[in-house]
Amino acid sequence: MADRPIVVTDPDLSRQPQNERGSRPPRNRGGGSNVGILFLTVFVILGLGTGGWFLYSMYTYISEQNSLLREQITALEDRLNINVETGLETETSVKEQLEFWEDEIRKLWDLSNKRNRPAIEALESTIATLQGRDDILGEDIKTLKTHTEDNAATILQNSRSLRDLVDTVNSTNQLAITSSDQLEVRVKKNEEAIEAIDTWRIQNNNWIRDLQRRTSDLERE
Repeated sequence: MADRPIVVTDPDLSRQPQNERGSRPPRNRGGGSNVGILFLTVFVILGLGTGGWFLYSMYTYISEQNSLLREQITALEDRLNINVETGLETETSVKEQLEFWEDEIRKLWDLSNKRNRPAIEALESTIATLQGRDDILGEDIKTLKTHTEDNAATILQNSRSLRDLVDTVNSTNQLAITSSDQLEVRVKKNEEAIEAIDTWRIQNNNWIRDLQRRTSDLERE
């Protein structure tokens, strides 16, 4: 039987860490890093694709909206042009109609003026004549008023004279007791005076009525 070698174990050496007792080669971690990079790359590619698709969708939507807006703007411009043209045509038509009616009114005015001018001139002449007659009538009325006032004053004075005469007659009647002859004479004179006054009063009244009749005739004219 062969003898086994004797292994001497140092207790200090057994306490040393394993890495000090012998260095092991590090484990290869490159496989995990490559997977992470690949995953990140795929995620970035997917993100870029999604973002690109979103941007393309937004661009398409914006392009469609721009096209729609351009169409609407074009339609509005067409409508505006149509409205402007229609407005210009309407304005031109209105101006033509106004000019036509102005010409017609001017023609009618000239025709009416020429047709009615003789009647207007005759009416103006009649008005002037009536104004002259009115002035004359006013003067006649003023004169008649003056005569009437004078006659009224005369009548008032005659009334006073008549009253004085009556008083005188009464006094004479009282004196008749003492002088019948003188009384008869004075009574006769008084009667003559009264008759004269009555005659004058009748003439005056006739003259006043004649003036009133003439005034009424002038007013009716």
